[in-house]
Amino acid sequence: MLNLQAALPQDVAPFFLTLCFVLLFVLLAEFLVRRWSVSTLVVRKIVHLSMGVVIFFIPGYFQSNYYPALTALLLLLFNALNIRFKWLISLLAADADPAHSPNIKSYGSLFVPLVFLLQLLFLWESHKWILQTSMLVMGVGDSLAALVGSSVGKKHIEHLTKNPKTVEGSLTMFFTGFVLLCASLFVFSPFFTGALAKIPFLTLIALAMMLALVATAVEALLSHGLDNFFIPISIAYVLYVLDINQPVFLHRFLLGGVCAALLAVFSIKVKFLTNSGATATFLLGNNYFWYWRHGMDGATVNLLPVIIHPFKAWQETEG
Repeated sequence: MLNLQAALPQDVAPFFLTLCFVLLFVLLAEFLVRRWSVSTLVVRKIVHLSMGVVIFFIPGYFQSNYYPALTALLLLLFNALNIRFKWLISLLAADADPAHSPNIKSYGSLFVPLVFLLQLLFLWESHKWILQTSMLVMGVGDSLAALVGSSVGKKHIEHLTKNPKTVEGSLTMFFTGFVLLCASLFVFSPFFTGALAKIPFLTLIALAMMLALVATAVEALLSHGLDNFFIPISIAYVLYVLDINQPVFLHRFLLGGVCAALLAVFSIKVKFLTNSGATATFLLGNNYFWYWRHGMDGATVNLLPVIIHPFKAWQETEG
Protein backbone atom coordinates (compact mmCIF):
# COMPACT_ATOMS: atom_id res chain seq x y z
CA MET A 1 0.00 0.00 0.00
CA LEU A 2 1.25 3.47 -0.90
CA ASN A 3 2.35 5.15 2.31
CA LEU A 4 4.45 8.20 3.19
CA GLN A 5 5.01 8.36 6.92
CA ALA A 6 5.40 11.47 9.05
CA ALA A 7 8.81 13.11 9.44
CA LEU A 8 10.51 12.25 12.72
CA PRO A 9 13.02 14.52 14.52
CA GLN A 10 15.49 11.69 15.10
CA ASP A 11 15.77 11.18 11.32
CA VAL A 12 17.04 14.70 10.62
CA ALA A 13 20.67 13.95 11.51
CA PRO A 14 20.87 10.74 9.40
CA PHE A 15 19.23 12.65 6.54
CA PHE A 16 21.93 15.32 6.41
CA LEU A 17 24.69 12.77 6.99
CA THR A 18 23.41 10.73 4.06
CA LEU A 19 23.27 13.77 1.79
CA CYS A 20 26.80 14.79 2.82
CA PHE A 21 28.12 11.28 2.21
CA VAL A 22 26.55 11.10 -1.26
CA LEU A 23 27.82 14.60 -2.13
CA LEU A 24 31.37 13.86 -1.02
CA PHE A 25 31.43 10.56 -2.87
CA VAL A 26 30.16 12.15 -6.08
CA LEU A 27 32.67 15.01 -5.83
CA LEU A 28 35.46 12.50 -5.30
CA ALA A 29 34.31 10.61 -8.38
CA GLU A 30 34.25 13.82 -10.40
CA PHE A 31 37.77 14.68 -9.20
CA LEU A 32 39.05 11.27 -10.30
CA VAL A 33 37.58 11.73 -13.76
CA ARG A 34 38.73 15.31 -14.33
CA ARG A 35 42.09 15.27 -12.52
CA TRP A 36 43.32 11.71 -13.05
CA SER A 37 41.39 10.85 -16.23
CA VAL A 38 39.91 7.72 -14.69
CA SER A 39 37.39 6.03 -16.98
CA THR A 40 33.92 7.46 -16.50
CA LEU A 41 32.48 3.96 -16.83
CA VAL A 42 34.59 2.68 -13.93
CA VAL A 43 33.83 5.67 -11.71
CA ARG A 44 30.13 5.66 -12.54
CA LYS A 45 29.79 1.96 -11.76
CA ILE A 46 31.68 2.35 -8.47
CA VAL A 47 29.25 5.13 -7.50
CA HIS A 48 26.38 2.89 -8.61
CA LEU A 49 27.67 -0.01 -6.51
CA SER A 50 28.16 2.22 -3.47
CA MET A 51 24.61 3.55 -3.71
CA GLY A 52 23.27 0.00 -3.69
CA VAL A 53 25.19 -0.73 -0.49
CA VAL A 54 24.13 2.55 1.15
CA ILE A 55 20.47 1.93 0.32
CA PHE A 56 20.72 -1.55 1.84
CA PHE A 57 21.57 -0.03 5.24
CA ILE A 58 19.15 2.93 5.12
CA PRO A 59 16.26 1.12 6.92
CA GLY A 60 18.66 0.48 9.78
CA TYR A 61 19.13 4.13 10.75
CA PHE A 62 15.88 5.77 9.61
CA GLN A 63 12.69 5.34 11.64
CA SER A 64 10.26 6.50 8.95
CA ASN A 65 10.40 6.65 5.17
CA TYR A 66 9.86 10.42 4.96
CA TYR A 67 13.50 11.52 4.81
CA PRO A 68 14.67 8.58 2.66
CA ALA A 69 11.88 9.48 0.21
CA LEU A 70 12.96 13.13 0.31
CA THR A 71 16.55 12.05 -0.39
CA ALA A 72 15.42 9.96 -3.36
CA LEU A 73 13.33 12.86 -4.69
CA LEU A 74 16.27 15.28 -4.41
CA LEU A 75 18.60 12.85 -6.17
CA LEU A 76 16.01 12.32 -8.89
CA LEU A 77 15.75 16.07 -9.49
CA PHE A 78 19.52 16.59 -9.39
CA ASN A 79 20.22 13.74 -11.82
CA ALA A 80 17.57 15.01 -14.23
CA LEU A 81 19.22 18.44 -14.24
CA ASN A 82 22.66 16.85 -14.57
CA ILE A 83 21.59 14.91 -17.67
CA ARG A 84 20.26 18.16 -19.13
CA PHE A 85 23.17 20.48 -18.26
CA LYS A 86 26.03 17.95 -17.87
CA TRP A 87 27.47 19.40 -14.65
CA LEU A 88 29.10 16.15 -13.47
CA ILE A 89 30.47 13.99 -16.26
CA SER A 90 31.27 11.17 -13.83
CA LEU A 91 27.53 10.44 -13.55
CA LEU A 92 26.91 10.43 -17.30
CA ALA A 93 27.18 7.42 -19.60
CA ALA A 94 30.29 7.73 -21.74
CA ASP A 95 32.34 4.90 -23.18
CA ALA A 96 36.09 5.11 -23.56
CA ASP A 97 36.09 3.51 -27.00
CA PRO A 98 32.98 4.48 -28.94
CA ALA A 99 34.21 2.57 -32.02
CA HIS A 100 33.87 -0.76 -30.18
CA SER A 101 31.30 0.20 -27.59
CA PRO A 102 28.71 2.61 -28.96
CA ASN A 103 27.80 5.47 -26.67
CA ILE A 104 24.16 4.73 -25.85
CA LYS A 105 22.38 7.47 -23.94
CA SER A 106 21.53 6.17 -20.48
CA TYR A 107 18.93 7.35 -18.01
CA GLY A 108 20.16 4.96 -15.32
CA SER A 109 20.98 7.78 -12.91
CA LEU A 110 17.28 8.71 -13.01
CA PHE A 111 15.91 5.21 -12.66
CA VAL A 112 17.86 4.36 -9.48
CA PRO A 113 16.34 7.09 -7.26
CA LEU A 114 12.96 6.60 -9.00
CA VAL A 115 12.73 2.88 -8.22
CA PHE A 116 14.09 3.53 -4.72
CA LEU A 117 11.35 6.12 -4.14
CA LEU A 118 8.62 3.78 -5.37
CA GLN A 119 9.81 0.94 -3.16
CA LEU A 120 10.04 3.27 -0.16
CA LEU A 121 6.40 4.21 -0.62
CA PHE A 122 5.13 0.68 -1.19
CA LEU A 123 7.37 -1.59 0.88
CA TRP A 124 8.72 0.40 3.84
CA GLU A 125 5.87 -0.31 6.23
CA SER A 126 5.87 -4.12 6.06
CA HIS A 127 8.51 -5.35 3.59
CA LYS A 128 11.69 -3.37 4.13
CA TRP A 129 13.75 -6.50 3.57
CA ILE A 130 12.45 -6.79 -0.01
CA LEU A 131 13.52 -3.20 -0.71
CA GLN A 132 16.97 -3.88 0.74
CA THR A 133 17.47 -7.14 -1.14
CA SER A 134 16.33 -5.90 -4.55
CA MET A 135 18.32 -2.64 -4.44
CA LEU A 136 21.49 -4.43 -3.25
CA VAL A 137 21.37 -6.93 -6.12
CA MET A 138 20.78 -4.15 -8.63
CA GLY A 139 23.53 -1.89 -7.28
CA VAL A 140 26.27 -4.48 -6.82
CA GLY A 141 25.38 -7.05 -9.48
CA ASP A 142 24.76 -4.64 -12.34
CA SER A 143 27.91 -2.65 -11.55
CA LEU A 144 30.20 -5.67 -11.39
CA ALA A 145 28.66 -7.10 -14.57
CA ALA A 146 29.40 -3.87 -16.45
CA LEU A 147 32.96 -3.63 -15.10
CA VAL A 148 33.80 -7.26 -15.91
CA GLY A 149 32.11 -7.12 -19.31
CA SER A 150 33.93 -3.95 -20.34
CA SER A 151 37.36 -5.01 -19.07
CA VAL A 152 37.70 -8.75 -19.76
CA GLY A 153 34.57 -9.58 -21.73
CA LYS A 154 35.43 -11.19 -25.08
CA LYS A 155 32.39 -13.26 -26.00
CA HIS A 156 29.80 -10.74 -27.11
CA ILE A 157 26.15 -11.80 -27.18
CA GLU A 158 24.68 -10.90 -30.54
CA HIS A 159 21.13 -9.71 -31.23
CA LEU A 160 20.35 -8.86 -27.64
CA THR A 161 20.24 -5.10 -26.98
CA LYS A 162 21.76 -1.78 -28.03
CA ASN A 163 24.25 -1.85 -25.16
CA PRO A 164 26.95 -4.45 -25.85
CA LYS A 165 26.57 -7.47 -23.57
CA THR A 166 29.13 -10.20 -22.98
CA VAL A 167 28.95 -13.74 -21.66
CA GLU A 168 31.47 -12.82 -18.96
CA GLY A 169 29.39 -9.85 -17.82
CA SER A 170 26.17 -11.86 -17.69
CA LEU A 171 27.86 -14.66 -15.74
CA THR A 172 29.15 -12.06 -13.28
CA MET A 173 25.63 -10.69 -12.89
CA PHE A 174 24.25 -14.18 -12.26
CA PHE A 175 26.82 -15.34 -9.71
CA THR A 176 26.90 -12.00 -7.89
CA GLY A 177 23.12 -11.90 -7.73
CA PHE A 178 22.98 -15.52 -6.58
CA VAL A 179 25.45 -14.97 -3.72
CA LEU A 180 23.78 -11.74 -2.58
CA LEU A 181 20.30 -13.27 -2.76
CA CYS A 182 21.36 -16.36 -0.81
CA ALA A 183 22.92 -14.21 1.92
CA SER A 184 20.04 -11.73 2.05
CA LEU A 185 17.28 -14.35 2.05
CA PHE A 186 19.06 -16.27 4.79
CA VAL A 187 19.50 -13.14 6.95
CA PHE A 188 15.91 -11.97 6.46
CA SER A 189 14.27 -15.41 6.74
CA PRO A 190 12.77 -14.60 10.20
CA PHE A 191 10.60 -11.96 8.48
CA PHE A 192 9.16 -14.35 5.87
CA THR A 193 5.43 -15.04 5.70
CA GLY A 194 3.11 -16.71 3.20
CA ALA A 195 4.84 -19.00 0.69
CA LEU A 196 8.25 -18.10 2.14
CA ALA A 197 7.46 -19.03 5.75
CA LYS A 198 9.68 -21.85 7.06
CA ILE A 199 11.21 -22.31 3.63
CA PRO A 200 13.68 -25.26 3.53
CA PHE A 201 17.32 -24.38 2.95
CA LEU A 202 17.57 -26.12 -0.43
CA THR A 203 14.39 -24.42 -1.61
CA LEU A 204 15.83 -21.07 -0.52
CA ILE A 205 18.93 -21.81 -2.64
CA ALA A 206 16.72 -22.72 -5.61
CA LEU A 207 14.71 -19.50 -5.16
CA ALA A 208 17.91 -17.42 -5.04
CA MET A 209 19.17 -19.14 -8.20
CA MET A 210 15.93 -18.50 -10.10
CA LEU A 211 15.78 -14.85 -8.98
CA ALA A 212 19.42 -14.39 -10.03
CA LEU A 213 18.54 -15.84 -13.44
CA VAL A 214 15.61 -13.44 -13.76
CA ALA A 215 17.82 -10.48 -12.79
CA THR A 216 20.47 -11.57 -15.30
CA ALA A 217 17.89 -11.84 -18.07
CA VAL A 218 16.51 -8.38 -17.28
CA GLU A 219 20.04 -6.87 -17.18
CA ALA A 220 20.92 -8.48 -20.51
CA LEU A 221 17.70 -7.54 -22.28
CA LEU A 222 17.40 -3.84 -21.45
CA SER A 223 19.49 -0.82 -22.41
CA HIS A 224 19.34 2.96 -21.80
CA GLY A 225 19.64 2.28 -18.06
CA LEU A 226 16.23 0.58 -17.88
CA ASP A 227 17.82 -2.39 -16.13
CA ASN A 228 18.41 -0.14 -13.10
CA PHE A 229 14.64 0.10 -12.78
CA PHE A 230 13.49 -3.38 -13.75
CA ILE A 231 16.07 -5.49 -11.88
CA PRO A 232 14.82 -4.35 -8.43
CA ILE A 233 11.22 -4.26 -9.66
CA SER A 234 11.36 -7.86 -10.90
CA ILE A 235 12.99 -9.16 -7.70
CA ALA A 236 10.64 -7.18 -5.45
CA TYR A 237 7.64 -8.27 -7.50
CA VAL A 238 8.43 -11.98 -7.11
CA LEU A 239 9.33 -11.80 -3.42
CA TYR A 240 6.27 -9.71 -2.54
CA VAL A 241 3.86 -12.05 -4.35
CA LEU A 242 5.45 -15.06 -2.67
CA ASP A 243 5.35 -13.41 0.74
CA ILE A 244 1.62 -12.71 0.64
CA ASN A 245 0.45 -15.99 -0.91
CA GLN A 246 0.30 -19.70 -0.16
CA PRO A 247 3.28 -22.10 -0.51
CA VAL A 248 1.93 -23.43 -3.82
CA PHE A 249 3.03 -20.15 -5.40
CA LEU A 250 6.69 -20.86 -4.60
CA HIS A 251 6.58 -24.27 -6.26
CA ARG A 252 4.82 -22.82 -9.29
CA PHE A 253 7.43 -20.08 -9.60
CA LEU A 254 10.36 -22.51 -9.47
CA LEU A 255 8.73 -25.00 -11.84
CA GLY A 256 7.65 -22.22 -14.18
CA GLY A 257 11.18 -20.80 -14.23
CA VAL A 258 12.67 -24.17 -15.19
CA CYS A 259 10.08 -24.70 -17.95
CA ALA A 260 10.57 -21.16 -19.30
CA ALA A 261 14.37 -21.54 -19.27
CA LEU A 262 14.18 -24.85 -21.16
CA LEU A 263 11.81 -23.29 -23.69
CA ALA A 264 14.18 -20.34 -24.21
CA VAL A 265 17.23 -22.59 -24.68
CA PHE A 266 15.33 -24.82 -27.10
CA SER A 267 14.22 -21.75 -29.10
CA ILE A 268 17.85 -20.65 -29.51
CA LYS A 269 19.10 -24.12 -30.41
CA VAL A 270 16.58 -24.58 -33.22
CA LYS A 271 17.09 -20.91 -34.26
CA PHE A 272 13.42 -20.19 -33.76
CA LEU A 273 14.21 -17.02 -31.77
CA THR A 274 17.12 -14.62 -31.48
CA ASN A 275 18.95 -14.14 -28.17
CA SER A 276 16.73 -11.15 -27.43
CA GLY A 277 13.55 -13.06 -28.21
CA ALA A 278 14.60 -16.08 -26.16
CA THR A 279 15.46 -13.90 -23.15
CA ALA A 280 12.09 -12.16 -23.35
CA THR A 281 10.43 -15.57 -23.71
CA PHE A 282 12.06 -16.72 -20.48
CA LEU A 283 10.83 -13.66 -18.55
CA LEU A 284 7.31 -13.77 -19.96
CA GLY A 285 7.06 -17.56 -19.88
CA ASN A 286 8.16 -17.60 -16.25
CA ASN A 287 5.21 -15.38 -15.37
CA TYR A 288 2.66 -17.27 -17.42
CA PHE A 289 3.74 -20.69 -16.13
CA TRP A 290 3.63 -19.21 -12.62
CA TYR A 291 -0.01 -18.10 -12.93
CA TRP A 292 -1.11 -21.01 -15.10
CA ARG A 293 -4.28 -22.63 -13.69
CA HIS A 294 -4.09 -20.32 -10.69
CA GLY A 295 -5.84 -17.25 -12.04
CA MET A 296 -6.06 -14.23 -9.76
CA ASP A 297 -7.15 -15.93 -6.52
CA GLY A 298 -3.91 -14.82 -4.89
CA ALA A 299 -5.12 -11.19 -5.00
CA THR A 300 -2.27 -10.31 -7.35
CA VAL A 301 -2.16 -9.46 -11.02
CA ASN A 302 0.34 -10.60 -13.63
CA LEU A 303 1.74 -7.12 -14.25
CA LEU A 304 5.40 -7.58 -15.12
CA PRO A 305 4.94 -8.59 -18.79
CA VAL A 306 2.43 -5.77 -19.27
CA ILE A 307 4.87 -3.23 -17.83
CA ILE A 308 8.09 -4.40 -19.44
CA HIS A 309 6.77 -4.83 -22.99
CA PRO A 310 6.24 -1.11 -23.84
CA PHE A 311 9.61 -0.22 -22.33
CA LYS A 312 11.30 -2.88 -24.47
CA ALA A 313 9.57 -1.49 -27.56
CA TRP A 314 10.66 2.04 -26.58
CA GLN A 315 14.32 1.15 -26.20
CA GLU A 316 14.35 -0.55 -29.60
CA THR A 317 13.26 2.70 -31.27
CA GLU A 318 15.28 5.07 -29.05
CA GLY A 319 18.65 6.27 -30.18
